[in-house]
Amino acid sequence: SWTIFENKLTKKNIIIKIYSAEIIEGEHKSEIGTIISDKKNHLYISAINGLISIMEIQPEGRKKMNIKDFLIGFREIENWKVKS
Repeated sequence: SWTIFENKLTKKNIIIKIYSAEIIEGEHKSEIGTIISDKKNHLYISAINGLISIMEIQPEGRKKMNIKDFLIGFREIENWKVKS
């Protein structure tokens, strides 16, 4: 699935392909599209009925990688959101 990450500060966009994800049902208080991460091993996207846990991802122009490798090279993940 293709999606766009948008930097909330600069409005820069990055096209992302999500290869592997898991739905975690439940309530949360985050705005839909918010990226939540521990900056080491986990990346979640808030959705209507829970969270989407991203496991494999491919940023535009890069190779497919697991989320841990992605987070090593992707700084300041808290400044990004999924563009609606």
